Amino acid sequence: MLKTHDRDVLEKISNVTDFTGNIFDVTQKDGRRFSYLRICRKGMAEDLFALGMARRNKTFNTSMPTIPGTYFWDFVRGVTEGDGNLNHGARWNDLTITIASATYQFVVDLKSALEQYGIFTTIRTRQAKGNTRELYMLVTKSNADALRWCFLMYKNTDTSLRLDRKFEIFRNYVDGYYDRKRRSTQCIEIIDIIRANIPECAVNSAEQSA
Repeated sequence: MLKTHDRDVLEKISNVTDFTGNIFDVTQKDGRRFSYLRICRKGMAEDLFALGMARRNKTFNTSMPTIPGTYFWDFVRGVTEGDGNLNHGARWNDLTITIASATYQFVVDLKSALEQYGIFTTIRTRQAKGNTRELYMLVTKSNADALRWCFLMYKNTDTSLRLDRKFEIFRNYVDGYYDRKRRSTQCIEIIDIIRANIPECAVNSAEQSA
């Protein structure tokens, strides 16, 4: 179930899995609108349990599974697009990525895994709304960390494998980076790599002539 403005994600899931059921749109009593896709298949659930997903209270008992390197950034992209926030409207208009989790150990494990790729984060806590439990936030430390994270999770993908809304936030940031008054050599180097490897972020002909 997702907010209706992200319904395209459910359509993508339906397409890649050859799902023949319906995608439903509902409006809650408070006016919020959601779309959902429902698959009832015991074998699929058992496969997830075998890979390490908690059978009870998944929200509060999530652990970082063992992921083959080939799929690590697909996993991170799923976490980022499902439980993360990609933003560039904060202080100094920096690009930041924040992951929210109710399980502290998952955040610690993800932090450690990202550091293997030169991406550094900090852990913050806040109380979850309507709940006495704490919510753990994994937040990128710098523009360069957020850019490197985005590059690694979006390279070699197309629109069928990502959430367009969040990808556009990243693409727009890259597109306007050279218009910023505050730039860093490290970020410029990463931006150049992004533009050379992600077609949607490539320098257009007008920029080249300028």
